[in-house]
Amino acid sequence: MREILMDYEVVHNNITRLLKDPRQNFIIIHPHYIYPSVMAKTVPMNDKNGEYQYYLELRGALEEALATGGIQKEILPDHSPKYLSDLVRR
Repeated sequence: MREILMDYEVVHNNITRLLKDPRQNFIIIHPHYIYPSVMAKTVPMNDKNGEYQYYLELRGALEEALATGGIQKEILPDHSPKYLSDLVRR
């Protein structure tokens, strides 16, 4: 669970960064779990291809893992580390 808490901190800090300056909400071109590759093109905060929405989805998945000790396969983030994919409910 320590790894998940550390990931949660990274996600939380990125959400905070984007709320403070929405002009940093760039398009994600490759979702490398908590460190996605982005294109230097700003999109609105509600754009599903932007960092903000991506980090909100990640936060939801991490919160479920922390609260229940498991995660649904449908919300498991792409390129998740083994410690997170091991928590998938079967």
